[in-house]
Amino acid sequence: MTARSDRRTRFALRAVDGLSEGAASGIAGLVAGLAYLGAQMSLSTALGFGGPAGSLQRIGAMLLGPDALPPGQTLFVEAAMGLMIHLPLSLVLGLLIGSLVRGRPALVAAARGAAVGVAFFVIAFYLVAPSAFPWFLEVRNLGTALDHAMFGALTGWLAVRLRHL
Repeated sequence: MTARSDRRTRFALRAVDGLSEGAASGIAGLVAGLAYLGAQMSLSTALGFGGPAGSLQRIGAMLLGPDALPPGQTLFVEAAMGLMIHLPLSLVLGLLIGSLVRGRPALVAAARGAAVGVAFFVIAFYLVAPSAFPWFLEVRNLGTALDHAMFGALTGWLAVRLRHL
């Protein structure tokens, strides 16, 4: 058996073992993205930051502009636009985290994922938001940072676990 055919056999066997790396990472990102939204909706409601749809409205306003943020209103279009932005972003971050946790134990993957989540929070809320999306500054707090850490940890853990169903 040549080295090339041996690599193909190992790749085929790994694909049968569980989900492919890309599928596992993408699904992990989507699941964690939905968990993140649930946590953010709870936080927004508890702290009075626009109610349960406030997070989706803030995300939707990234494309629709700040006029998509009327106080105290839940608008379907803005919330739907928020999902259309948030879910693909969760997928892409899932693929990134999945590539960073490849071959790691689940707890190490969760820790690495959490670190990526916190790094994304810092970039999004401290570097990008102040000039591009200032309406995110009202939710630049410990709760949102922890939600990003939870997103990353869950993504890393799921990406590894889904590979070995």
